[in-house]
Amino acid sequence: MTTTTPPAEAATYTATEEDLAEIRQAVVDYCEGYSCRDPEQTARAYHPECVKRKFVQAYGAWHLIVRTPASMVELARNDEPAIDPTYEIFIDDVSDGIASARLYSDRWVDIMHVVRARGHWKLFHVTFDDLPPERAEPPEEDREGVMQAALDYVEAWYIGHADRHARAYHDECIKRIYAPNGSIELVSPAAMYDYCANGETVLDGAEWSIEIDDIVGSVASVRIDSTLYVDYVHLAKARGKWGL
Repeated sequence: MTTTTPPAEAATYTATEEDLAEIRQAVVDYCEGYSCRDPEQTARAYHPECVKRKFVQAYGAWHLIVRTPASMVELARNDEPAIDPTYEIFIDDVSDGIASARLYSDRWVDIMHVVRARGHWKLFHVTFDDLPPERAEPPEEDREGVMQAALDYVEAWYIGHADRHARAYHDECIKRIYAPNGSIELVSPAAMYDYCANGETVLDGAEWSIEIDDIVGSVASVRIDSTLYVDYVHLAKARGKWGL
């Protein structure tokens, strides 16, 4: 899944202390609301269009678990005992209306896109996985796989190599373009392929850079800066490959 802010010149943004505090609070509400079984606090964390997703392998096939804000609020209402969570929060980057953050709690790692809507920062997308028993440097093959998927996404886009660009995605990927005015555009991998195949994406002299925030288990958080866009990207390892 990717969240993109258009165009690149609009992406230069200096976060205020108020921005950072509210982004952090959204993540805290997400973590503590669920752990402490507080549905009202849980609800405060989410943008209404937020989706939470995780790949799982069961019965010989890969499945995508999808949870909505409403389903997370209901989970917070359940009868399981409340716990006092232990967690770490990292805010990796803030652009114009979009932020990238990570949460490491007792059991899970959550990588998050947070957006500013109606003057407040709310969770817009969450990709999660079980937290490994011990935090360690990711294997080099995972780092290479994440970097290759990111390159297939951005480099192949600007040179118009549609087949290679398509390799960057899992079938379930949805790219969402979030504008500072709150509008959301959804773009499928098939549509991205068509744009690329039609030569609409070729840009001579395009430049890009890729920054991996972290790779933990089977999820990774990446920022891609290019001539036209800033992309906050979640990648997952499923079906033997890293992909968006």
